[in-house]
Amino acid sequence: MGSASVRVPTRGAGVYDGNAVATTSDKEQAAARVGTTVDQKWRLDALVANSSVAATYHATHRNGVETALKIIHRSHSSYTPVVERFLQEAHLANRVDHPGVERVLDDGTTEDGCVFLVMELLQGETLEERRAAAGKLTLDDARDAFDGLLDALVAIHAAGVVHRNLKSANVFLTKDGRVVLTDFGRARLAEGDPGSPLSIEGMVVGTPAYMPPEQARGKRSQIDASSDIWSAGAILFTTLTGRRVHEGASNEERLLRAQTKPAPKLASVLPGITPALAAVIDRALALEKKDRWASSSEMRRAFWLATGRDASTVPADKKPGERRPATRPPTPAGGWEAQGWPAVATTTEPALLPPSVEAFVKTEDPPRSRRTLERERRGSRLGVLAVIAAVLVVGAVAGLIVFTFVD
Repeated sequence: MGSASVRVPTRGAGVYDGNAVATTSDKEQAAARVGTTVDQKWRLDALVANSSVAATYHATHRNGVETALKIIHRSHSSYTPVVERFLQEAHLANRVDHPGVERVLDDGTTEDGCVFLVMELLQGETLEERRAAAGKLTLDDARDAFDGLLDALVAIHAAGVVHRNLKSANVFLTKDGRVVLTDFGRARLAEGDPGSPLSIEGMVVGTPAYMPPEQARGKRSQIDASSDIWSAGAILFTTLTGRRVHEGASNEERLLRAQTKPAPKLASVLPGITPALAAVIDRALALEKKDRWASSSEMRRAFWLATGRDASTVPADKKPGERRPATRPPTPAGGWEAQGWPAVATTTEPALLPPSVEAFVKTEDPPRSRRTLERERRGSRLGVLAVIAAVLVVGAVAGLIVFTFVD
């Protein structure tokens, strides 16, 4: 078991950032899982991320399909609100059928009692990793990422979901050109109950650098789509400038500034930015919610026009469909027949492999219906009668011939 548990206030004011550092025991256990098999079908090939709550692995299903598998730390697995929030990630992410939202394919429990999620495997890098490598990005380098971020944000808001944890590290840029929002562990429905154990008033949850004022103050009942808009503005601000909206020597200092200070004007930090683009980001970062963009759709349109594109080409708003829970990993390109079994499908546990088709299909003739049997019986009777009639006819003819010759 983990050596420490998460301390969460259960009533009134308090600070819990949702990012309690994983214990040494958590880290050791996460590393020790590599090479093991989960639920008799998921082989954990590599540890790719280890957060405060869960570890994420590159995993391979027994049929060869590669996915990401996220397992909650054992030290958190007995704390019901954390487990509920973990499972909520799957429910809310799958409410939005959009290429810019991470897919959750399955869930389950490990042999040692830890809940896990099976997710699509994303190949690429986060927006934060790309920005950090360069210090900051130019608009030309970042525009596609911003378009994808705002497009996905419009989709989740249209589905009635508030993300509540937007930050550059949760914007994933895939090798095939998708921009994907990840980590819906703190998301909730717009009409959700703010008084639930996952949304205690006075509890501060999130990353200070991307927290809107109402979230930094612990006013969780006030967090809504407008709060996501502020966080999206912070992502654009930080990506283009290479600095946080609110600087400070510690998270506590940045949190205090986020609670009380208006964001600096973008033009004061990034000289040469066009007034139109500065206005889009400045409005998203307004201290008061009423002064921000009225919707993510409105912000997306303003960003589109501010970056020199024609109004006739603005993406149309449409309510996304709702994903249905997957019962198996996604079908690979070309279908399962083209995929075949992996060359490394040898195993010391043959029971884990699917049985052959012969185990399910009988080779004898299929059973015949009652009607078919009745027809066959009638046919048999008619055949017998025909034979008797033929014998009688032949006998009569023969008798006639004999009679003629005798006479």
